[in-house]
Amino acid sequence: MMKKAATLLLGVMTLVTCAYGNTAEQQEVQPIQTELKARLPEWRPRIFEHFPNGSPRLVIFYADGEKGEEQAVKRIHFHENGRPLEETDLATVDEKSPGYEAWKSTTVPHGVSVRFRENGEIERVGYYDHGLLHGPLKIFFTKGRLQHLTHYKNGVPHGKILSYHENGQILAEGNYLEGKLEGDFIRYYESGEQEALYSYRSGELHGKAIEWHENGKERANRFYKEGKLHSERNQPAIILYTEDHSILEIQDYREGKPHGNHVKYHTNDRKKYVAHYEDGKIHGKEQYFDIKGTLQGEGEYVQGTKVGKHWKKHDNGTYSFLAHFDKKGELKEPIREFAENGQKVAEYSIDQDEKFDGPFFTWYEDGTPRMVCHYTHGEFEGSQQEFYPNGQKHFEGHYLNKERHGTFHEWHENGNLSFEGSFNKGNKEGTFKEWYASGAKKTEKNFKSSLYDGIQKEWFENGKSRLDARFDNGKKDGTHRMWNDQGTLVFEGAYDQDMPIGTHVVYFPSGEKREVVHYLVGKKEGLHELYYENGHTQLIETYRNDLLDGEAKGYFEDGSLAFIRTYKKDKPIGTHKDFFPPNIEAEKKHQVASIYHYNDKGEMDGEQKTFYPSGTTKTLISYDNGTLHGLKGLWDEKGNILEESKYLKGKLEGRHFQKDPEGREVVYHYKNNRKEGPHYIYYPEDVTDGVKVKAIEANYKNNELDGKASEFDPAGTLISFTTYKAGVKEGPAELFHRNGKSALKLTFKKDKREGLSQQFYPTGKLYKEVTFINDLKEGEEKSFFEDGRLNSVYRYKKGELEGLAQHWSQTGVLIFEASYKKGEQHGKFVKFYDNGNPRLEQTYVDGKLDGIKKSWDTNGNLTEMLYKNGVKVK
Repeated sequence: MMKKAATLLLGVMTLVTCAYGNTAEQQEVQPIQTELKARLPEWRPRIFEHFPNGSPRLVIFYADGEKGEEQAVKRIHFHENGRPLEETDLATVDEKSPGYEAWKSTTVPHGVSVRFRENGEIERVGYYDHGLLHGPLKIFFTKGRLQHLTHYKNGVPHGKILSYHENGQILAEGNYLEGKLEGDFIRYYESGEQEALYSYRSGELHGKAIEWHENGKERANRFYKEGKLHSERNQPAIILYTEDHSILEIQDYREGKPHGNHVKYHTNDRKKYVAHYEDGKIHGKEQYFDIKGTLQGEGEYVQGTKVGKHWKKHDNGTYSFLAHFDKKGELKEPIREFAENGQKVAEYSIDQDEKFDGPFFTWYEDGTPRMVCHYTHGEFEGSQQEFYPNGQKHFEGHYLNKERHGTFHEWHENGNLSFEGSFNKGNKEGTFKEWYASGAKKTEKNFKSSLYDGIQKEWFENGKSRLDARFDNGKKDGTHRMWNDQGTLVFEGAYDQDMPIGTHVVYFPSGEKREVVHYLVGKKEGLHELYYENGHTQLIETYRNDLLDGEAKGYFEDGSLAFIRTYKKDKPIGTHKDFFPPNIEAEKKHQVASIYHYNDKGEMDGEQKTFYPSGTTKTLISYDNGTLHGLKGLWDEKGNILEESKYLKGKLEGRHFQKDPEGREVVYHYKNNRKEGPHYIYYPEDVTDGVKVKAIEANYKNNELDGKASEFDPAGTLISFTTYKAGVKEGPAELFHRNGKSALKLTFKKDKREGLSQQFYPTGKLYKEVTFINDLKEGEEKSFFEDGRLNSVYRYKKGELEGLAQHWSQTGVLIFEASYKKGEQHGKFVKFYDNGNPRLEQTYVDGKLDGIKKSWDTNGNLTEMLYKNGVKVK
């Protein structure tokens, strides 16, 4: 019951936040709206997309703007099962706004956007301000577990970022500043152990980056300078370690380019690989060593160009790689690669860009040819052959000007042909055939300039036909038939230049008809029939010139009537009736579920009704030639009213009553579709022990709040009021404790806080006070203990912290002191334990840590850490 009551008191918490905002230590971006807007009675829904079953896919709600213009206010996408997929509040922006640039539309998200899974679980929650993400963006695993959190400010990440493993452990955490990563970014294993620590400055990696193995030992150290790998003195830019913390690899860089030594190590700490770089290019000898330290390969480079002999050997001493280059870096002879048994396994050439060029040969380790082809600057040119390990040919083809040209063949390993087809300058031409390994034909298709042309056939391996179709220059032309692997026809229909013609029939796997459609010159014409697999009719409707026309009847699987509808040129006309299915406990067979009436233009006209299975009315909505006009009502199955309103030519007029699923009753009054007069919300009676008690009382004038808006607790006691004028806060606002004494007092001027704001203890003693000028804090914000002694002082200038901020314990000991400049920490920042002993001492420059950070534990043990411009140095 308390949960139900609490949802009515959102205004109270808004008032508190409005009065004082966040503390100095938490400045997260606050969303402009924290809940999806409730759909208001005066909003008009419009369906823009439907699913094939007729249910809505996309609905947009519209409301009248200040000048009477229509504005989109909410968008809902649905799953096919009828549950919401995504619900987003909307606003209208001009074409010069950042929101328009982001969405290429004047209608953009504004407020809350929630995405749901098909089972109703929340998948994502985002907050927008005129089309730009503003506030937290949350993504969830199933069962409501948080997966990711990023805070945004005006469309770019700003503030805390968090990701979680599915087991609930943190995966990553960091901070953004105006769209760029700033400070430490940390990743964790599922066990909770730290995986990596990166330091960022203005969005670029800067300083030392550390990675750990899951056993807690270092995996890698990398050093960055303004986003680029960079070595410092005797400190390599990259050091990689094994799980036992032996060095695996080191490499020097200078401003993002390899420069200096590159060394890899075996697990016994002996060198495995040695090379040297100058200004990004390898220069000098490149050497490979085995685990015993014996030279295993070598090659010479001059400013990145290979010269002389380059070779590598297997552990048994036989060559694995051999190449010879002249002084210009050109190959003197083809490169050769060998297996451990000495058998040559590859022979090829490369060009200056190290792309394959010229003849290319590979062999299996027993000497059997594997591939024979030719390359030109990295692309196939000329004949190409591939072989299976048993020597049987696998592939054969030819390339001309880097395009497939001529006849291509492929074989199964058993020697049976698997594919045959011809190409002309890269285009498929003529008959293409495929076979199963058994030798049975799989496909036979004809092409002209890579477009289907002529007869196209497919078979199952058992020899039964799968497809028989004809195309003309890429377009379906003639009869198309499809079968399943049992030989049962599953589709048959004819086409004329891609346009369906004649009768098209779809069959169930059993051979029973599933759908029959008739076409005339590409358009549906005549009966359209759907059937259940038991042979009973599911749907009979008629098309004329591709438009629904005439009576349409739907049936349930037992043959009983599901609906009767009439159409004229695809528009619903006359009376439409839907019936409950036979498995629903209805009063009688063919119990009506809904009755809708349409005029000849396809517009709803007259009373539209839906019913419960018992026959009692569920909804009644009145229309006059497509416009809401008259009574709109909703009842529960017992006949109790849940919603009641009256429309006059499409606009709400008079009293509107609504009772929500939790039992709250809401009453508005309307004049010409705009709120006018008293507004009430009543608590659910199970919260108030059966007594009708107001939760909110307000007044509207010309669709805007005007006068005093009051909130009450379930006992009927006033707990807050706010004064409005023409929809904006104007004048006094006050929040009360349960004992009736004031908890908060403040004043608004043109929707902005102005003058002294005070907060009180339940005893009436002053708790906190601050002065606002034009909605910004100005001067000292003081808080007090209940006995009147000072608790804290924060100083503000134009809404930003400025000068000294201090906090004392109840015993009068100073426990916090910091200096601020233009809202940022600037100068000394210190904290003390309750006994007065130092706890933390650090210095900020323009909001960034700078200098030595000192921390003391409760025993007085000191830890020091050096920061420079916000980045941890040591």
